[in-house]
Amino acid sequence: MTLSGTVSDLDKDGLFGLITADDGDLLLFNLWDTAIGLRDRFEIGTRVRFIRLAPTRIARAVELIP
Repeated sequence: MTLSGTVSDLDKDGLFGLITADDGDLLLFNLWDTAIGLRDRFEIGTRVRFIRLAPTRIARAVELIP
């Protein structure tokens, strides 16, 4: 199921961060899993679509699309 949200925080290198999902959940993401050509399109405030990875300890967003 594809969800949507907003990038709410990024590390200084712009590869790891947080998404605030539209349902209010916070999810971690890692842009190493994203195509190199898309990585520079993510910044704080970017709207994204993603898939929520079933949490083991912490929920993660994968397959991000700006």
